[in-house]
Amino acid sequence: MNKKILIIFLLTLFGWNGFSQTMKTLNDFKYVVIPLQYKMSKEDNEFLLNSTTKYLLKQEGFTTYMEVEKFPKDLVFNQCLALYADLESVTTRYFSLNTKVVLKLKDCYGNVIFQTAEGESKKKNVEEAYKESLLKTFTSFSGVNYEYNGSLNQNIKQDKQQDITGDFSDDKNNYEKPDALASLVENSFSYEGTIFTLKKIEAGYLLLNANGDKEAFINETPTGNILYNSERLNGSLIISSNGDLEVEYFNTKSGKVEKAIFKKQP
Repeated sequence: MNKKILIIFLLTLFGWNGFSQTMKTLNDFKYVVIPLQYKMSKEDNEFLLNSTTKYLLKQEGFTTYMEVEKFPKDLVFNQCLALYADLESVTTRYFSLNTKVVLKLKDCYGNVIFQTAEGESKKKNVEEAYKESLLKTFTSFSGVNYEYNGSLNQNIKQDKQQDITGDFSDDKNNYEKPDALASLVENSFSYEGTIFTLKKIEAGYLLLNANGDKEAFINETPTGNILYNSERLNGSLIISSNGDLEVEYFNTKSGKVEKAIFKKQP
């Protein structure tokens, strides 16, 4: 009997050690990719949750991409360099008074590498409740101090990756989609005293300042929504009737949706 117990103990010990050696941490991943639409949502970037997730992760030191953005070459080649964000509703009752969500960061095989604590809101307005809940999940990043360690070296299993993350090849932006911005290319826009110009690139559009420096990447989704991503703002873009670029974004400090207007110049 004692011999059997010893064998079970050794198998358990070595099995656990082998497992622990393969465990990954946030620091093993170079990027985080955010989807256009979470599974719990009804439309792209609903309630600005996706663009807000991107902004909040950038504040934590992560290099982030929306799934429609053009990826760097190393990520195109190896999708396992990235984590993939997934916001899930964990409200326990259909008619619950509280809204609860968790943010999961998964590897290219669908394994959860990091999961936040539940973010909960008691607000009655659905949009406000989800935004507050998302903000509260980020308390879980306190003390994480993310820093990519460059140690990740995984072999690509293309068939498995495509099941989990879709096709993120160089041709991923070649689908047929609306192009509401096309008529505004080479136009100038004014914002906070600075003049910007809209330029077309293969993967979407760039908003450039007078020195040619990139202010923002703008991309239209297959459903016609326009995403605006920059160091300062991440949100949805609307083209006004007079050609202004109106960026709606969630201000995490004020807790409100605000608007930045890039005025079209005559």
